[in-house]
Amino acid sequence: MEYAKLIISIFLVISLLLSGCEFLIDEELNEAVKSGNWENCNSLGKPDDSRVMRCISKIALDKENPELCEKISGGTYKDDCYIELMKTTNRLDLCDKASEDGSKRCWTEAAIDAGQEYMCEKIPEGQARDYCYYQMADAGKGGVSMCAKSSTSSASDSCLLRYSESTGEGGICIQMSSETGQTTCYTNAAKASGNKGYCDIINDDRPLDGGKCYTEIAKLKNDPAICDEISEQAKSIKDNCYYTIGIQAQKATACNQVSDTNKKTQCYLSVASATGEVEVCERVSDPVKKDECVMGAAMTSKDINDCDKINDEQNKLNCISRLTPA
Repeated sequence: MEYAKLIISIFLVISLLLSGCEFLIDEELNEAVKSGNWENCNSLGKPDDSRVMRCISKIALDKENPELCEKISGGTYKDDCYIELMKTTNRLDLCDKASEDGSKRCWTEAAIDAGQEYMCEKIPEGQARDYCYYQMADAGKGGVSMCAKSSTSSASDSCLLRYSESTGEGGICIQMSSETGQTTCYTNAAKASGNKGYCDIINDDRPLDGGKCYTEIAKLKNDPAICDEISEQAKSIKDNCYYTIGIQAQKATACNQVSDTNKKTQCYLSVASATGEVEVCERVSDPVKKDECVMGAAMTSKDINDCDKINDEQNKLNCISRLTPA
């Protein structure tokens, strides 16, 4: 019991640290913050000690005083101080007080919070500004038009892919700069929306990619009927679709559609073992595998009578023994 209490205590301490609640368990730091005097933070260590910098930052936030951010020696902590104050005071000028990288982060967060694209334009043209547009599109601020503002086609494509993935909107995929990108975009949209119509678009020109898309929707809906849509040109993908859904949804009817004998058998064994339905094993042609199937089903159903369906006498006795109460 004492050991269990110790483990729980350790877990709580770690959880607090990871959640940023160090002020709740660091009494010395907490007292310095309560004093409201940033100089008291220096008693916690050297100027570049993280406790000192966190302490000063907390006082700056409590007092809404950006001048105190200047007292922080670490660049990242100082930037974070300005960014957090920008959020709480809505003072955009604080973004310009941060370092070059900190300023980019600050304007990006301001743009997302306010939904104002002009704030992204405060960032020099390049990857950082592209990322700002990307983040705005992903947050639903400004819509997919943000992607078109990217400085390169690769950045625009990345933005469009993320947008299709988060919104399930496939109408934008035509804007992708490559056929491969369009395929990924339509697949993202299909998975996010559950709309196999986007797979139809792919399948018209690219049956293999279309097959992969249909498989994703079949998995999403646990529906083997969607595997039927896969072209015979993608036979191995179609086979794998039925196999995957058979196991995932525990449907022997899906296993029936698998053409590869080994996969079909494995599918039946998985379904029988998961459901305890020994009748499924009647569909297994290999005698050894059939016995294995029955054993798996019997162990799940706990029905000792199922053991009688095992052909091998030793395996049958083993099955009976395992299900006979001690």
